[in-house]
Amino acid sequence: MLVGSLRFRLPCILLAVCALVVLNAGSARAGSATRAAFVSDTNHARDYHDRREYRVRDGLNDVAQNWADWMAAHHSLEHNPNLESQVHGWQSLGENVGRGGSESAIQRAFMRSAPHRDNILSRSFTLVGVGTARDSNGVLYVDEVFKRPS
Repeated sequence: MLVGSLRFRLPCILLAVCALVVLNAGSARAGSATRAAFVSDTNHARDYHDRREYRVRDGLNDVAQNWADWMAAHHSLEHNPNLESQVHGWQSLGENVGRGGSESAIQRAFMRSAPHRDNILSRSFTLVGVGTARDSNGVLYVDEVFKRPS
């Protein structure tokens, strides 16, 4: 499994990338239930750490879903190079990307990685959007977009 984290703040950009490698296969098609599981697990972690739950925004879901689809189609784990221009009205912006065999395995990897956990537990971000897709080999890709509105 591989995961990556990215965070932007105006006016400077900070890039933090972390990778974990675990081989895990999956075959189920990613869908709304998988996206909902990432949101639920993220908000559960926030609740456990006395943080307010993220509110889900369709616009962020759309950006995240398009990028998850792209990663799965290209069998490539990358940050969205156009994220800053695709998300509007932000004061701070972050992104977690990951791939693996299941939602729970990727979520565990996110929580074990400081940059990913920082995005998930951020006191700055208030909104989230999640996209998930599986490639032709059944590997699950996820893009999580975090935002604090301007």
